[in-house]
Parts: sequence; structure tokens; C-alpha cells
Amino acid sequence: MGMMCADAGRPIVFSILGMITFLGSDIMREKQDALMRAKDKVDAVLTNYDISFVLTHAQGEYFFRQATCAEGTYFELKGERREINYVDFVNNVGYELDADEKTGESFPLDPIEAFKGLAFHTAGHLLFMHAAEDDMVRIGSEKVLGRDTTVYERTFTNGKMRFWVDNKYGLALKYEMTGSTPAKMYVTNFTVGGVSVDGMVNLDEYDIG
Repeated sequence: MGMMCADAGRPIVFSILGMITFLGSDIMREKQDALMRAKDKVDAVLTNYDISFVLTHAQGEYFFRQATCAEGTYFELKGERREINYVDFVNNVGYELDADEKTGESFPLDPIEAFKGLAFHTAGHLLFMHAAEDDMVRIGSEKVLGRDTTVYERTFTNGKMRFWVDNKYGLALKYEMTGSTPAKMYVTNFTVGGVSVDGMVNLDEYDIG
């Protein structure tokens, strides 16, 4: 559940690098190693989940869904188009699908093995703030979707970034950026346990190359 399926020599189905740059490339440059270590910590405790979130910024609004379990990983993006990445761990194959055109490609699982688990690249969850304590100031605690979160803030030249981080799993359940490039992300559903990717996509509907 969660995770984007992309192989090493293949472009990700949407411009995630541009999105990362938009949300603060300075953090990515300075903290990439720490964030990857944080991702591993989250992956170790969060192995079965379904999460949906919305990202809004000047370029538009995007709707995401991630789901993962032992059988596979499903990732969906809906912006101007609806795109799906799906990994079938049982049959060792991954798919990149255009849900509007009903077309797609398949590829062996091995090249994307490193992407199992929570999607490090997705805009909503690239910020695991417990790995960036020196940059963030704790400013309080709040409930998000009924879950306990710690609120962190970082001030920079053009504004502020604020994150509501789930106390148990270390995920950012909410994010706001103010200043010259305002943006926000908020989780709309977060289910842990009892999740299956079965039935999330019907491959028979697609013309797969």
C-alpha cells in the first residue's frame, strides 16, 4: 500500500521531481539521506495501510491514494489525468497505467524492488520530520483525523512550512507552506491494517504493452 511503482530507466508517470522542487528543494538537498533513513523506520512499522490525500498549490489540485500489503502496492494520482502505478508482488510484475485512455505498460518487478513500502517520492509523505529536528521547531500538538500529531514549523527566506506529524507512524498528515509559493497537503483517509489491494484495479480493462 503506498508507494509508487517506477523502474530505474523509466520516467515516473507524473512530474514528481517538479513537485518536490516546488515543496522545498532545499530540504531535499540537505536532508535526503536522513529522510531515506526515516522512510525505512516508517516502512518497518507501517506495512499494511490505505491512505488518501490532497495536494493543492498554484499549479492545481491533485488527489492521491496509496495502498500496500504483502500482495502488492497501488498508487493513484488524479490531476488533469488519472494515473495508476501498481505492483503485483505475487507475480513479480509492475504496471504503469493511464486510467483515462485505458492503456499501460508492464515491466519486471526487480528494477523497482527498492520502492517497496511507503512512497518516498510522493509529495505528501516525503517529509518525515523526526529526521530533521535541527531544522524544525516544535510548536504544539493537534488532532488530525482523530489521530495525535505533533506540529512542527520551519521558517525560511520566503515564508514558513508547517507539518502535522503522526505521533505513531511519523507521517505528515497535514502540511502548509506560506510565502511566495503557497501550498498545502492534507490526508483525507488513513487506514492501518486489514487492507488488501485486491480489486483496486482491473487489468483486463487495459491495453497493456
